[in-house]
Amino acid sequence: ICQRVARLLEASLTEIRQFMGTFRPPDFARQNLIDMLQGLFLHYEMTTGCVVKFEASATAVAVPLPIKITLYRICQEALSNAYRHAQSRQQTVTLGGTADTLVLTVTDDGIGFQPPPLHGPQATEQEEHIGLRGMRDRVDLIGGTFHLQSHPGRGTRIEVRVPIDD
Repeated sequence: ICQRVARLLEASLTEIRQFMGTFRPPDFARQNLIDMLQGLFLHYEMTTGCVVKFEASATAVAVPLPIKITLYRICQEALSNAYRHAQSRQQTVTLGGTADTLVLTVTDDGIGFQPPPLHGPQATEQEEHIGLRGMRDRVDLIGGTFHLQSHPGRGTRIEVRVPIDD
């Protein structure tokens, strides 16, 4: 019985460490967005065993603080969803854009799903869609757009476009 209790305690400690690492924010003000995201991906890969392919352009380095926070949290939620719900072992994140717009795309090779409506009068308010609504609402707060594409058996793609203005 002592060994069983020890295994349960060890599993609980691992879960607590993972939880704390997920919610401990990086130094958003000092770090550039690309470095912050790379740190997130490294932590995610270490805790899940998944692989994140990341491509970013140099234009994504210097962005205003609200945008950095928003895009970081959206990546965090999208990766978490891919791991927990999509049975995906690999995700791809791209970050690029133009001089006045930043585009973040997160795709996975998971099982996909039939997404609920996130905009308009039929937009979901169901509890199980709180993560999707949270991503949508975060993007709305900074004047951006949030698009979700998914189909059963074909993975999921999230695209976020935000204006860059100081």
